[in-house]
Parts: sequence; C-alpha cells; structure tokens
Amino acid sequence: MKRSLLGLLAFSFTVWAQMPVLSQVSFPPKPPATKPGFHIVAYLPDYRAAVDPVLTAYVTDLIFFSVGPTRDGGIDAAHLTPAMKAKLWDIKRRYHLRLRVALGGADRSGGFGPMALDPIKRARFVRALTQFCLRNKFDGADYDWEFPANKGEDDAFMALLVETKHAFVPHKLLLSMAMAPWQDITPAASAAVDQFNLMTYFDDAHRAGLAHAQADTQGLLQKGVPPQKVCMGIPFYAEGIADASVTPAYADVVRQYHPTPDEDEVSGLAFNGRKTVQAKTRYALSQHLGGVMVWEIGQDTTDETSLMRAIRHVAAEQTH
Repeated sequence: MKRSLLGLLAFSFTVWAQMPVLSQVSFPPKPPATKPGFHIVAYLPDYRAAVDPVLTAYVTDLIFFSVGPTRDGGIDAAHLTPAMKAKLWDIKRRYHLRLRVALGGADRSGGFGPMALDPIKRARFVRALTQFCLRNKFDGADYDWEFPANKGEDDAFMALLVETKHAFVPHKLLLSMAMAPWQDITPAASAAVDQFNLMTYFDDAHRAGLAHAQADTQGLLQKGVPPQKVCMGIPFYAEGIADASVTPAYADVVRQYHPTPDEDEVSGLAFNGRKTVQAKTRYALSQHLGGVMVWEIGQDTTDETSLMRAIRHVAAEQTH
C-alpha cells in the first residue's frame, strides 16, 4: 500500500513497544450505524497481529495484508499463520464485517508479472485464489499489485481482474483493488471490480490533504468508475517533510507531540489530523462514494484522538 514496507515495519515495532494495553481501553460495543452503502475499509497487516480485535468495531470491511501469488500460479500464504487466521475469524464473527484478503503490496508483488503474463498460470492462480477464499472464510480478495512494469503487465492485470471476477461470481465473493491515482483501468476491468481502494495519499502524506484527495478522487471518477465503487484513501501514518522515508504511525505522533485536532504538521512531520480526516469523510459522503479506506488500522490511537472513531462518528451523522 506504500512504496516500501521496511519503514512501516520499523515503526510498527516501535508502536507495539510503547502502546498501552489495548484490552484495558474501553470502546463502545456497538458503534453508531453508518449510512447504508457507505463502507469503512481498513487494512490489517500480518505484523499488526498484536492489535486488539476491538479496534475493528468501527470497520465495515477488513482486509488482511497479505498473501501473494507465486510465479507459477500458486499462493504464498506464509504470513497467514494459524493464530492470525483464528484472530480474523473471531473479528468477523464478533463484528459481522466483510473480511477480504490482500494479494501483493509493496515489496510483495514479485510473483504477479510471471504469473499474470502466462494465461495457463493465470488460470491456475484464479482457481487457487477462489478456493483459498472459500477455505479460509474470506468474503473476497483485494489485488494490490505494486506495480505492473510495462504495458504487457498492465494488460495482463486487466485480464486477471476480469477472470477473477468470473470465478468469484458463482460463490458471491467480492473483488477489490488497491489503486494508485495515476493508474488506468479498462472498462471491462472497471466493471469486474466491486470496490476501488484509492491510495490518494500515495504521492506523499504531506500532499495528502483534502484538496489533494479530492483531485485524485475526481480523476478516478473521470475515468468512468462509478462513485459507489470508490473508497477514498486516508493515511494513518505521518511522513517526514524533508525525508519521505520517515513514516511514523499516527499513534506515535500523538504520543510524542500531542497535536491538536486541527493540526496536520508537527516537528517536520505531516499527517492527517482529526479535522482533516473528518473533512475527508464528509467529502466522501457528499460525493456519494462507496466509502473511505485507511492504511492501516494498527497505526491508530485508542482514545479520543482516534482517527477511526472520528470517521465512524462522521459517517453516522448521515443516519440521523
């Protein structure tokens, strides 16, 4: 979901070490209902396995990150441990959310090209993915190929999306795609994908304010994607203004600098504060988008500064 997992992994360990015991934090068992059809999508990486499942109470769609395609059309599920699988199943049962599995991601997409370019391997992969979702109780899959390297791989990706949808339909599985603002989509692939998780923050967090997200969203809509399929991305991490490789979690920023709700910059770090996150959510609602997407849930706080809580409460305003 970002250029490299290495920086995020480093900060994830820092956050784990400093976070309070999440089981001691009180969350409402039944958060306010959201507007029908408005989805709050969150990614949960395998390296956030220690996050308390109660954090997902605010989510409508949870995407486990990630497994990956092998070069010969198989699935590398090494990151989906038995303990992680049990946690995901418990979350799904407890909060009645839609659970999907992400494929690929930054530094995990090496198998896509060799698999997708070969029709035989591609068909093998689609069959394997369908059975993988059914066997592991996933409601669908989320493609996060970062990124096709040339036109041949672009075309192969579009074919992969269409073929996956054909295999998913009989089983009522959902198909989503993590999409960078500059990526294109063919009409056939657009019709096949149920949800586009638009990485409006991809160009750098300090450029990911409301106006930037609006422009990226409108750009995708102008490509012909229906608004109800678009979930606008919101970063739950900060980025160094002078050094973009510095990417601490939002929770880390709050713990160290205690920003006010309307601050989006502290000590050379840019991020989305609560006011910006609320404004983005209201914009998504006003444009009748399919929802918002966050990368990623384990980077949030667990008190009144929580961005996930801010999103859910704004989404609930539309039900009154």
